[in-house]
Amino acid sequence: MHHSSIRTPRGSRAKRKKTQGLNLREKLLMCFVFFLFVWVTIGPFGLWRLHRLKTERDNLIAQQVQFAKHNQLLQEKIKILKEDKKAQEELVRSELGWVRDNELLYLFHNEK
Repeated sequence: MHHSSIRTPRGSRAKRKKTQGLNLREKLLMCFVFFLFVWVTIGPFGLWRLHRLKTERDNLIAQQVQFAKHNQLLQEKIKILKEDKKAQEELVRSELGWVRDNELLYLFHNEK
């Protein structure tokens, strides 16, 4: 018998190549998917940056709440100072060290 008389079906050679390994198109697709995953995860607009931005936003919101509270206290203080002469005098005396006419102020320094 001649070896040439024995023939294999046409598709068997292609199937044998596929089972041996990935073809170039599949390798390129896998590389593309891998790099796409890396880009989405740690790229300039990736999930890691998104997490950092959310943390920064939360910190800024907390800071804004603190500023709003401080602002409210200052507005209340301004209102009191506008309406109450005694509060004005106390502030001027304590903050600026002012005294009334014919008044003496004694300052004592703690010496250790």
